[in-house]
Amino acid sequence: MKAARTHAGLLLLSALIVAGTTGIGLFPMMGAAQSVDDGTLVVESTTADAEFTYTFTVNGTVAPADDARFTSEDSDHITDNGDGTVTVTGYAGDQSGDAYVIDGRITNFEKTGGESEYRLLIDGENVTHTFVARGRQTL
Repeated sequence: MKAARTHAGLLLLSALIVAGTTGIGLFPMMGAAQSVDDGTLVVESTTADAEFTYTFTVNGTVAPADDARFTSEDSDHITDNGDGTVTVTGYAGDQSGDAYVIDGRITNFEKTGGESEYRLLIDGENVTHTFVARGRQTL
């Protein structure tokens, strides 16, 4: 009987870890989504003579930022979804980019078209890997 309870407990713990939570917070959340929070986000094209379009969502607020090298332009749109989230759609190319002030948590980023490679920076720190580490761009 004790062996059956132990086995059942291990199965439950394994299922919770695979789901990204332990339910009791004692273990690292393996496979759980990382998040990127407050700061200035720069979306930068890293390929000369190439462009790309993108979209991202923030649980919080977003405003255009004037970075020393990057700024949001007329081709970039910030939409309040009315549910506490904001969606941004934009365009960058030829090793230029856009900058936004983020107050909240970026919940996803998606490259929606184009040939350029890109880099995402929060306050100068490269966070691109946070969004694409597992072959997906949704957090």
